Amino acid sequence: MTNVIAPLQAASLAQVIYQVQNQYFNRATVDRFKADWDLSSEDSKVSGKSGTLWVIKKKTGFGVVAEGRGAQFEGDLLLLFRGTDNTFDWATDATVGLSWTDSAERVHTGFNKCFGSLRDELELKLRPYVGKVRTVHCVGHSLGGALASLCAEWLETNSLLGQSSVQLYTFGSPRVGCEGFAKSLSNSLQSGAGIYRCYHKTDVVPMVPIWPFFHVPYKNRSYCLNSPGSLPSGSYHKMTNYVKTLSRSKGWDSLIDLQPPVSESAVETWLKSDSLYSLTINSINMLNHALMYVIKKVLQGVGFVIQNSIGLGVTLLDHLAMALAKGYDLAKDASVWVLRLMKRIMVALGMKIAKDITVTAQFIKYLLTALMDKVNRMVKTAVDFVFSE
Repeated sequence: MTNVIAPLQAASLAQVIYQVQNQYFNRATVDRFKADWDLSSEDSKVSGKSGTLWVIKKKTGFGVVAEGRGAQFEGDLLLLFRGTDNTFDWATDATVGLSWTDSAERVHTGFNKCFGSLRDELELKLRPYVGKVRTVHCVGHSLGGALASLCAEWLETNSLLGQSSVQLYTFGSPRVGCEGFAKSLSNSLQSGAGIYRCYHKTDVVPMVPIWPFFHVPYKNRSYCLNSPGSLPSGSYHKMTNYVKTLSRSKGWDSLIDLQPPVSESAVETWLKSDSLYSLTINSINMLNHALMYVIKKVLQGVGFVIQNSIGLGVTLLDHLAMALAKGYDLAKDASVWVLRLMKRIMVALGMKIAKDITVTAQFIKYLLTALMDKVNRMVKTAVDFVFSE
């Protein structure tokens, strides 16, 4: 039987990992978890680089490999990753492009580059455990959740620890990969049953990046934790509040998903609406669903393929804008939905909507860029809250 880390302990581990950025766990932390995990060895720390793709690179402690102890976790291994904690990491989070994992799945370039910078050191620390580990537990918060997800996929793809099962626990994680990555990892980790994704209802970080990125597990149960209000909250991205919320939990089965799936009919109704709205968590979520809905219409109508051409100076956002513009020009069934989506984005940006809008790839890119900038500023605020913890 596969062991599972309880919600509160997983959250507590994701909180204390921030201690390893420039040093190691303090004695109180080592003693706190000593019954289940050996956090005493400084040799277990794994360092990685963060920053932009081409300019800033800074190497800091990003993770820890720890052996399990006691009746429950003897023979298990803990891979613990920290999240965003400085401006270098924020640049990594903002580097949105596509690159490929070992399984040829497309993922967020910034996250993948960061994970790639610690892979060699991580693999070196894992070699002594090959064939000796029952279960590997990958745990992380924020950027650390993205790294934990990429690590879980890397372990599964390469069978680095033999037949060990892999469990994934994330808190306030952004979306990491495209639909293929989300589906593949969800299926390989016990059809999603080995994935425990927690997020506060008002934590904005899980709202980004937008399409074509998807959460893991793919269309399976996640754990939406209640948090007050409807506006994006930096405070509820902090691990302090994740730990506080989960301190009342009685196990994973006691947690419920507070956000039901959004139906296509609900998306259509929202797109047809002319009502004013502000960027709340619900509206950001609806905008992402609306974008997925409209781009699906476009892809069906004109067969446009969005791919990564960053080496040619063409960004993912350029491809998205070109696809929507092509759908508007060529696909009768898609054009009306493209226009409605642009109008809803304009409302979110506080722009006046003219009677006659000229829809071009340049105009669409302008709106999408402005929308992403606005949402990213909210995410930056949330990240700053973590940094001030």
